[in-house]
Amino acid sequence: NSVSPPMNANSVVKSSDIVISFEQIMNGSTMTAANVKVFGYETGLMNVSLDYNSVANSLTINPINEFKNGEIVSVTLTAGIKTISNQSILPFVYKFRAKAIGHNSFSYV
Repeated sequence: NSVSPPMNANSVVKSSDIVISFEQIMNGSTMTAANVKVFGYETGLMNVSLDYNSVANSLTINPINEFKNGEIVSVTLTAGIKTISNQSILPFVYKFRAKAIGHNSFSYV
């Protein structure tokens, strides 16, 4: 339904959490490291903690380490994530860029 930081955002604060909001009620037990991947283009696969809030129907992804300056970050949700009625989601990938030091914004070239 929605993502934060927004898709293709530039200048994301390096310590930001990632929040995914779902339209359907989800099966929180499927929100695992096997089904949720955060990849930094400088860092590689990132260690994250995952917290599914069934009241808000949202997943908060908290990277253990900050993003690197200007790093592009990719978030992948696999089909292993399921709704409460056991239906797999369509796999979903989106990207954003962490803030680069000394710049107010960073645009894609």
